Amino acid sequence: ADGKTGDGCGLLLKTPIGFLRAVAAEARIELGARFASGLVFLSRDAREEKAARSTLASQLTAQGLSLAGWRAVPLDPDACGAEALKSLPVIAQATLAALAASATRRASAIAAPRRGQIA
Repeated sequence: ADGKTGDGCGLLLKTPIGFLRAVAAEARIELGARFASGLVFLSRDAREEKAARSTLASQLTAQGLSLAGWRAVPLDPDACGAEALKSLPVIAQATLAALAASATRRASAIAAPRRGQIA
């Protein structure tokens, strides 16, 4: 161990809605009342990264979801140990567009997080 590299685990008990809205606004991503957000770990190879982003967008569409935008997650490589730097990915935040809230689409909106995980 190099004293800097950890296992990457974390625990989040409450969704930081205010923070997610603020960083989405900074990235010029428009959010509705309902949205979803997740971190995506991508290859440092530009072609592979582009292909992965395209595949994710296609899979989200296939699940009836829409990608509202991407945000680059700020990283501090100086805080990483040598081992972590060997495999440090590009980390991006994917934001899914607002979900329909009508009563007829309620079941679809409830299932949307699962569809995002499937994609």
